[in-house]
Amino acid sequence: MPSKLVTDRGKSGTLVLASIGDNKPRLMEKLSIWPGIPPEATAAVLDAVAAQLENADGAMVAADRANLAEQDDDAPFRLQRDEARQELADALGSLRDTVGFVYGDQAPKRLGLDVPTPMDSAAVHSLAGDVLGRLAHWTPPANGEVVGFTFDKAIWTAKLSTPAEKLGSALTSLAKEKREAEFTLVEKNRAIAEHDRAFGFAANLLSTMLEVVGDHELARRVRPSRKRPGQTAGEVAEATTTTEAPVSEP
Repeated sequence: MPSKLVTDRGKSGTLVLASIGDNKPRLMEKLSIWPGIPPEATAAVLDAVAAQLENADGAMVAADRANLAEQDDDAPFRLQRDEARQELADALGSLRDTVGFVYGDQAPKRLGLDVPTPMDSAAVHSLAGDVLGRLAHWTPPANGEVVGFTFDKAIWTAKLSTPAEKLGSALTSLAKEKREAEFTLVEKNRAIAEHDRAFGFAANLLSTMLEVVGDHELARRVRPSRKRPGQTAGEVAEATTTTEAPVSEP
């Protein structure tokens, strides 16, 4: 779902844009009387700041959506990671139990299995790599404790290699997705900062103009909040009226 940082700013931006549109004719008329600003000049300035705010708002929303989409992209890889990690952990545990039971307590140690299987995916993958390397050079003792048992190295290598490859692939994909998500987050934060700049300029200008023509209540409501960037004082006050310590904006 959209970020609250973005939706809250969007509400205030919409309010300021609507107020500019609703009050432009009156501001053009009254500011031409005092302090004598030509109506076309007032209209041009209001149109320019409104367009800037509207563009910044659109860019912010688009950047937020891109960041959310990038976060959702890694869901299949997380599922692959978790399934492969469990399969690999089970295979390592089964190998530990088998060689320990058949060849004694020293056999798991020679294969690097004398430690508990870790929970972390990267650690499980690293352990499996170490075990596979040791297994390739390990010769099972000739006399095991189970008569007639034959240790098939190829089968156990496959049991470990298949989930290890899946896990390694998932970890690589997730690392790539993480870098891409970080990039879209940087772009989102940049878009929010640009929105706040455009919003602050538009809201301050509108508030000042309304003060000049005597509409003090609306001027107070559309004034930028000093506590929450990108929001109007009125929106912040309304959002906190149900709290024990409501935010008060002068």
